[in-house]
Amino acid sequence: MPDDQESLVNDGLNIHALLANVELVEMRVYLVAGERKDVPVDGATDQSADVDLKFMERHNPDILENRFRLKVENEEARYEAEIAAIYSLEKPMDPSSELIAEFAERVGFMAVFPYLRESISTSASRLGLPVPVLGIMRPGDFRISPPE
Repeated sequence: MPDDQESLVNDGLNIHALLANVELVEMRVYLVAGERKDVPVDGATDQSADVDLKFMERHNPDILENRFRLKVENEEARYEAEIAAIYSLEKPMDPSSELIAEFAERVGFMAVFPYLRESISTSASRLGLPVPVLGIMRPGDFRISPPE
């Protein structure tokens, strides 16, 4: 963080000010994996899946990274994908944990989810397995609790 605190834009910082100050610069893949389970397949497997989604973030006055890890497991396989949306900040700022969580829920997640879905689908296809169907995610379906 710079020594000159006045160079940071924090007064009146809200979701609208943050949105006006960010630009998506990279979608970064950290992990894509698929593992077939060693189970006999009789052709009539249950395609429902357990889904686990986690959020991580990091930022500095110039960069905001929203990182999501999706784990999907069904009778036939385990899949995992971890992908981040990286945003540059036009003006240096230090958003609060609450604002970062709101941004990730409303913007970051919606940017990353199609990439997570594609990674899981591609992994299943490469394993020669049916693609797990991941339901539609609507704004507000994924909630982040900021650290206390």
